[in-house]
Amino acid sequence: MINYKLELKKILDYPVKLYDLSRPLGGSGVVLYGAGKMGKMAVDLMRSVGIMPKYIVDRNVTGDIDGINIIAPNNIPDQDKKSETFAICIVTAPVQPIIKLLHGLGCIDVRPFYAYSEIAFPHIMPNGWEMSILDKVDLMEVEQVLEALTHDEQSVVDYLRMLWWRLRRVDMTYPGFAVLADQKYFKAPSFPALGMGEVYVDGGAHFGIIIQDFLSVASSGYRQIHAFEPDSTNLKVLYDNLPEDQVRIAVYDEALSDCIETVRFNDGLGYASSRNESGAHEVKATTLDSIHNLEPTIIKLHIEGDELRALNGATGVIRNYRPILMVLADHSRDGLYRIPKFLYELNNYRLYFNLHDYCGNTSIFYAYPNQRLNTNA
Repeated sequence: MINYKLELKKILDYPVKLYDLSRPLGGSGVVLYGAGKMGKMAVDLMRSVGIMPKYIVDRNVTGDIDGINIIAPNNIPDQDKKSETFAICIVTAPVQPIIKLLHGLGCIDVRPFYAYSEIAFPHIMPNGWEMSILDKVDLMEVEQVLEALTHDEQSVVDYLRMLWWRLRRVDMTYPGFAVLADQKYFKAPSFPALGMGEVYVDGGAHFGIIIQDFLSVASSGYRQIHAFEPDSTNLKVLYDNLPEDQVRIAVYDEALSDCIETVRFNDGLGYASSRNESGAHEVKATTLDSIHNLEPTIIKLHIEGDELRALNGATGVIRNYRPILMVLADHSRDGLYRIPKFLYELNNYRLYFNLHDYCGNTSIFYAYPNQRLNTNA
């Protein structure tokens, strides 16, 4: 078992070399690196805040994304290498080789997209959160999370990797412990076997992709699905992706929170749609505890920073029905220790943690009631 105290000391002793937050971002525009799924998402997000990429760089893709040209790395103009910010839109591979490639070409200001968005439009996409300074209370809480994970070495290593990124912006690798790409949620190595009569709550259902994953493992034996998606654009796609037999599926156009209220909401942003005081629209926020006859056996929360609020609004159903819990930690500093603290303090639950992408992305806490662990496949 890895000595997490020694590893934590290495992290804290490592010089703080965070990206220069005072640097002007791009002289005449930002350049994206990566024309895949994340590159397309980045274009949509930037359009929503009135910032359009100058062009996109990719080694394997040509053409354009929504009229924005894609060029090869060797075709980057020399002047742009000195004046523009290059935002890397790839989290499915290690970032350091890409940074090295762009630096080798002469590009000066290179950073992952989420580190860029945290500065340029944090109210829209806060995934780039960092916390370079820990006080004594923070450190104690982090150590308690690590202690709660010591039963599973992969969880300890993945949490340490998240700390390396969030505290020091180092995308650390540990030999023998691969990033669990394409193994999130129901595909996670720790996930228990499903039984008959499962009731799945999807907080942040988006297009229904994780619902489809649930259906693929639950087959016809599930009892109910409750899907929460407050973004009207996402909701239309979600309905199209649901199975024809929707008798057992309830869809709510509401946000999840810790109280029932009306909140401002940024919609039309795909994955990044979220509750926000500057949002142009209003949506109803509700709590899982307030949903009539809700008896969840599995709850997933990916709601752009409101995950802890939703947990606090579900204390009753968690206490009464003891569901499996899957909670994303990407979107705020709650992911450092407040979310896992809520989970490991639950009575007779066991905590796991996995990273499913590089640069601290798709970081998910899993909490399983002890009785479900006995059915681990």
